[in-house]
Amino acid sequence: AGARCPVERAAPAAALDARDLARLIHIVTDAEAAMWDAFRGGPGILVIAGTGSVVWGTGVDGRTLRVGGWGHLLGDEGSGYALGLAALRELARTADGWSDAHVLAGLLLPAMGIDNFDKLVRWTTAASKREIAALAPIVLDADDPAARRVVVQAAAELAEQIGTAARLLEPWTAAGVPLALSGGLIAPERPFRAHLLAALASHSDAFRPLPHAVDGARGAALLARAQAGRLRAAWRSGRPCPVRPWNARATLLRAQPPRSGDVEEISGDHGSKRVAPASPRGKALGARVGLGRDGVVRRQDTAREGRLRPLAAVPHAEG
Repeated sequence: AGARCPVERAAPAAALDARDLARLIHIVTDAEAAMWDAFRGGPGILVIAGTGSVVWGTGVDGRTLRVGGWGHLLGDEGSGYALGLAALRELARTADGWSDAHVLAGLLLPAMGIDNFDKLVRWTTAASKREIAALAPIVLDADDPAARRVVVQAAAELAEQIGTAARLLEPWTAAGVPLALSGGLIAPERPFRAHLLAALASHSDAFRPLPHAVDGARGAALLARAQAGRLRAAWRSGRPCPVRPWNARATLLRAQPPRSGDVEEISGDHGSKRVAPASPRGKALGARVGLGRDGVVRRQDTAREGRLRPLAAVPHAEG
């Protein structure tokens, strides 16, 4: 989470690179990893709604986009934080006499550890995003007219974002729009899921929700395997291979055949493969593939004093 742009991705990538954990470091957001678990790189729309929220989509033609995900100050529509904050506003309005969240107040104030409205501002100012989001289950369960308004509004806003993503990624196949719902609020059997699906039904009947839960960690492993397979195939065939480095900019990699005596190390689906012919001096030359901070894939011949030989790299605009 939080790795939306190249600057945000550079810090964790540099930390991993310093540990020499992998030849190719590929930083993605939690949403991108979950997309791979849900759709295996195919088309579909993923919605994550927990403490925050984001909508991520891939069209049939391969286009990708993100809707939402702007953080709790600018976005997070339909999230636990949005539900909690909207409920707190209802309490403030009830204290002033222009809302009717009396039942909700009787549930939230004890949960917040305060006994009257006068302490509401101090608690809200000191509360973390997570503490405010933790109020969402109470709001969802409350038999209160103000709570119901909050839930309906949050579902409508998140449904609007999903509908926007589907519209911008048209056309879809006749089978409809694959939809994965993930996160603490909308995963299978979670409390907000039914409200969101009801709001979506008012937009379109084209959405096809996946019945199973989405696992971002599993998706990250699938994505890593796919990237390793692409790099291996490029080295073997010499064909161009799209490789996404630490940042969000794509690089088009054309593999160069190894020179005489070089050692080729290929990371793939089932580990790595080394071919190490002896040099004229009787010593094997070492080589490895690495990705520099400038987004250029390089081959390092370790027997040549660690000098880096760049592979042919052509910047490729996203989209």
